Amino acid sequence: MSELVSGRHAVYHLLSSGRRKVHRLYLQRGIEKREPDLVGLARKKQIPISTKEAAFFVNTKEPVLGHQGILAETEAYPYVGFDTLLTGPCLLILDEIQDPQNLGALCRSAHLFGVDGIVIPETHSASIGSGACQASVGAVEYLKIARVSSISSSLEILKKHQFWVYGTDPEAPKELHEEVFPEKVVIVIGSEERGLRRLVRERCDILLKIPMPGKVIGSLNASVAGGVFLYEIVRQKRLKK
Repeated sequence: MSELVSGRHAVYHLLSSGRRKVHRLYLQRGIEKREPDLVGLARKKQIPISTKEAAFFVNTKEPVLGHQGILAETEAYPYVGFDTLLTGPCLLILDEIQDPQNLGALCRSAHLFGVDGIVIPETHSASIGSGACQASVGAVEYLKIARVSSISSSLEILKKHQFWVYGTDPEAPKELHEEVFPEKVVIVIGSEERGLRRLVRERCDILLKIPMPGKVIGSLNASVAGGVFLYEIVRQKRLKK
C-alpha cells in the first residue's frame, strides 16, 4: 500500500533517511530548478522523477495541502513493534491525539529532544500519514513509532520494565519543575478535547501540570504542552552531566 508525502522538508528527509522505499517523486513544473539538492538526492537514489502541472497536486487521492509543488509516492510508514521500545530510556505516549498536525508537531518535538520512541493507539488516533509527516517536517522518518491496541495495558508493561509514567494534567497538584525525573521516563499526553482517559490516568505514577499564570485563554495545545515537558526532561539530564 502506497502513501503520499508532501512538502519540501518532509520529502527531503523521506529520501535522506532511506527508511522506506520511494516509488516516485512528483515536482511541479519549474520546481526542479529551485530544488537542486532534492533533485540530486532523488537521482542519487535512482528514484523516478515526474514533472506535473499545478492541477495535479490538488487532484491526488489524498489531501496534500501545503505541498509546495513537491510530492512523493512511498510505501506505508514503517511502524515498529512495541517490544523494541522497552529499553527506553525516554518514551512519549500519545493518548488519542486526533489532529494530524498536532501528532506531527509532537513527533518533531520528540525528535529534537531525543525521545527514544513514541506509542500511539491503533484506533481513535491520527496516524502517520501525509499531514503528520508534513507537520513533523520530516522528523517521523527518524523516529521509532509503535501502534498498540491498548495504551493502558502498554503502560503496565512499561512500568514492569522500570519506567516511571508521568501524565500531563492541567489540574494536577504538582508542577512540572518540582519533579526530579528518573532515568527511565514515560510522558503521556492526552487528547486535544478530553485530555487523559480515565484508565490511562489511573496507570500514571504521577500527574504533573505546567504552571501558567495567565487564565484568559485556557490550557496549552497538546503539542505545545508535550514540547514543554520534553524540554524539562532534557534540561534536567543536562544538569546531571
